[in-house]
Amino acid sequence: MDTATPIITTKHSIASAGDLHDATPTLASTAGRQRRASSDGTAADDSDEGGVGPAGGGVGEKQVVRNDVAPAASGPPAGGPAFKKFGHKFSDPAIAPIRKVAIKIIIIYVGLLTVVMWLALPLYWGSFWKASSHSENLTVMILNRDSTSSTSLGSAVVTAGINNRNGNSLNGSLVGRLGFFEGDTANYPDEASVIHSVVENEYWGVVVVNTDATAQLQAARQIGNSTYDPRSAIGFYYAQGRMENAINGLASNSGNATAIQTLASAPRTVTPAISYASHNLRPFSTPTATAVTLINLPFKLPFAAKYTYAGGFFLWWIVLWAGMMAVGLALEFAIVLMTPRFVAFALLPIIIVQVSVVSLPHELQPRLYRYGVATPFYRVSNAVRTIIFNTKNDIGVDFAILLSWAVLSAITVTALTILFRRREERKERVEREKVTSDNA
Repeated sequence: MDTATPIITTKHSIASAGDLHDATPTLASTAGRQRRASSDGTAADDSDEGGVGPAGGGVGEKQVVRNDVAPAASGPPAGGPAFKKFGHKFSDPAIAPIRKVAIKIIIIYVGLLTVVMWLALPLYWGSFWKASSHSENLTVMILNRDSTSSTSLGSAVVTAGINNRNGNSLNGSLVGRLGFFEGDTANYPDEASVIHSVVENEYWGVVVVNTDATAQLQAARQIGNSTYDPRSAIGFYYAQGRMENAINGLASNSGNATAIQTLASAPRTVTPAISYASHNLRPFSTPTATAVTLINLPFKLPFAAKYTYAGGFFLWWIVLWAGMMAVGLALEFAIVLMTPRFVAFALLPIIIVQVSVVSLPHELQPRLYRYGVATPFYRVSNAVRTIIFNTKNDIGVDFAILLSWAVLSAITVTALTILFRRREERKERVEREKVTSDNA
């Protein structure tokens, strides 16, 4: 006796596993009637042609019982290898077909990811393009508290600064320029006002020719004052913590003399006893820089630079949380749009687009990179510098932009999810209507 499971075929084939499940009662009822008909020596009643009645859920079609079809296999094909869970190595010959498919997928995926990377990297490299030619955007104010006489030290420094701003030609291009201009000493009557202007990012630096610098130099030469300090003539104020990559080139230079050194050297046609004193108002120390880079070492950061240690640490943690929320929800949008399989193709450009605007101040970059002030990475960097180096406090603006990104991403993720769901519902409705029309 053939023990194969009887399978019902109709003029309409079963479309899916769900339809096969729904057809199970009919299958069982028909098989039962076949066995009863065989034992009684009679054929199935013609009334069964219309289905199995209300209880059977028939579809009003003639059904034919076939006993010559074998049941579906639940394991590997007959004679094929039986795969063991955790029982194979990557080089196992038994999984050669699977290994071939996996290697093909990896090669294609890595290849496409490499292409995306090389398409995005020019944006990063472009952020450094001709940075030196944009140096005139770094504004530096000169305050002449010395005599306004044309032969005074102060006048010589001002003239040298203006000449530098107009440009020094090298190989046909203007390089090494800074945005020097002469400021009004009435608006900055003391050192405190000068420090405030630098710390609040009004200027990248301030050069101050101190009061009576020329007279003190002449008196020191006349009486032979050995205690005279040449650096007392000029002071240069800057904040390295604002952006160390820009300030390091502003205050010191390897190779050609910097503009600040040029200013100090200008009066040496009269005397060699002139120099300047540097005042780094917000130092960017090496240990601190290392700790900022290694986020896993938060307790080595000087959180008490602007606030209390506890308050600075808590604010630092909140800033990083807000930054991760802004970037993370943007990545969630990419996941919804591109699915998890292709999210890496969005993650790489997202990172490069934001890293490109934090390596240098936008004053030294092409105008394209002005978008950086609205990116999460830039705002996190700005807030962390305020907490760690006590630079200008824009934390309110930083948080506003970070939270705006988070809210925008939450809205777009929700909207996109609803849009995709409605599209799937519409597709499902069309398929159901098609099945209904085919069964009618």
